[in-house]
Amino acid sequence: MTIDRVANVITIVTGLMLSGYIVQQVTRPVPTAPPGVFTYSVGDRMEAAQVFEFSKSRLTLIMALRSTCRFCNESMPFYQKLPAVRPRLDGVRLLTVSEEPDGVFRSYLTDHKLALDHAAALPLADMKIVVTPTLLAVDSQGIVRGSWVGKLTPEKEQQVVRMVTAAR
Repeated sequence: MTIDRVANVITIVTGLMLSGYIVQQVTRPVPTAPPGVFTYSVGDRMEAAQVFEFSKSRLTLIMALRSTCRFCNESMPFYQKLPAVRPRLDGVRLLTVSEEPDGVFRSYLTDHKLALDHAAALPLADMKIVVTPTLLAVDSQGIVRGSWVGKLTPEKEQQVVRMVTAAR
């Protein structure tokens, strides 16, 4: 074998490995919560009730996001539509939480033109949230009425929209 053939074989093998890695990254499944870790289910009382003042509205939609989260960024067009579908006044509040520094996260929200009622920098683990994006719909008593983890399918996006619009 000549040196040219060896170089060609190495180039081909490297190209195949790189192609396999890229395909794996692009086609990896949407994240779901690890079993037994995400503890908020429909009907649970959210422990952070005093922080979010759920009694101020019939429904509070909490979005846990990270600026570096691939699925948060891919879901941004849906999140940007939410302010337009919610009822006005006391019907629904849209909040977002992130454990990133406040300036970094607020810049992320501004860059994406995401209009929300409140954004807070909080440790997500303290809220029992381990996967982003996570959406929680919480009623005025602090009871979880809807819980979605990961990038939403169009059907799940419609569930969120129905819940938000029904809170009139």
